[in-house]
Amino acid sequence: MAVLTIVLLPLVGSVMLAWGIFQVVMDLRTAKQRKVVDRLTESGNSRRDREIKQTLLSKRAANLQNGFLEGLVSRLQMVRKIQCVLDQADLEWSASRMLVNLAAATLLMVVVTMLLQFGPATVL
Repeated sequence: MAVLTIVLLPLVGSVMLAWGIFQVVMDLRTAKQRKVVDRLTESGNSRRDREIKQTLLSKRAANLQNGFLEGLVSRLQMVRKIQCVLDQADLEWSASRMLVNLAAATLLMVVVTMLLQFGPATVL
């Protein structure tokens, strides 16, 4: 039985490795995956295309802003980079709204832990 196991395990492992490599190659060849790769690698875009895209992104982000706090946060430099990441991930989120919501959730968790009288090390 032990000899049979020693012979079968490498055979099964190599078959599974070959199947996994085949799956990766086939997934990278599909049109949807090529679109994702093209979206993530923006090196082919010219400077003019990037400026147009940045203008459209800022207009869209301005349309998604609802409050004063979101408008204030949207002026931060890192919001543009976060918005670019969100757009590459194909998410319809506003970076400023996401940051405001994260800050509100953090503040809520701090208040809850203070009310429940947890120590400061518990919050971290």
